[in-house]
Amino acid sequence: MKKQNYAKHIIFILVALTFIILSSYDGNAASKEPGRYPVSSKGENCDRANLSELPHNPKYKMWCQKKFQNGSMLYDAYRQIAFNIKYTPEPPRTDLWQTPFETMQSHTGDCEDAILLFHHLLPHYGYNGEIIWGVVTDFEKNIKFAHVWFELYDKQGNAYIIEPFAKDWNGIIPVELLRDKEVRRRIIGISNHDLSNIMKNPSEHERIKRAIVKQVVMFDWRLIDLVDDVFAKLTQVSQRYLQQKDR
Repeated sequence: MKKQNYAKHIIFILVALTFIILSSYDGNAASKEPGRYPVSSKGENCDRANLSELPHNPKYKMWCQKKFQNGSMLYDAYRQIAFNIKYTPEPPRTDLWQTPFETMQSHTGDCEDAILLFHHLLPHYGYNGEIIWGVVTDFEKNIKFAHVWFELYDKQGNAYIIEPFAKDWNGIIPVELLRDKEVRRRIIGISNHDLSNIMKNPSEHERIKRAIVKQVVMFDWRLIDLVDDVFAKLTQVSQRYLQQKDR
């Protein structure tokens, strides 16, 4: 029995270390390759009155409106990050999450910060989005890295991945187009609705976490501590978010 417990302990340590090592990879790596240009607008092929204003792409906005519920808000949220927030990786073994207000003020952040801001800019209810923590395996570069992304469905029920750090009009990508290039392993998924509840009321995290833990345990019991870490950071962020929101 002691040997079995010791073996389980060693396995858990290895899994945790693996996730920490993967987290040191550039989480923006997936967005450095061309995504998808649904209206063939490569580069800043768009309206821009001056460098102090965000670029505007009327064709891309019309595509978002046609494809997605609340497409105009999706378009505005995407361009706010793609052209206004600079991807800034944290030092190794550091994982400090910013509130949406902190990211907007600094104009910098990493994948968690971008997705939390993206969520903040979208309608919190009646939207079928989901925030996913997981691991991406890139076949072309032969690497794995921990990543956070936003996933949602269009009006026809087709799944899309949002990579807001694309810095171009190609970061809203059909999942089908990624299948031959990479595999995304979901570890934790929180619906747009549930994340809204946590950000508005940090005490809600315990109820939501219990449901997530049940799913994770069925998948891999060794990942429970990672769930605890994510929800602890979400609670800290939501508490600061409420303080900043009331100012």
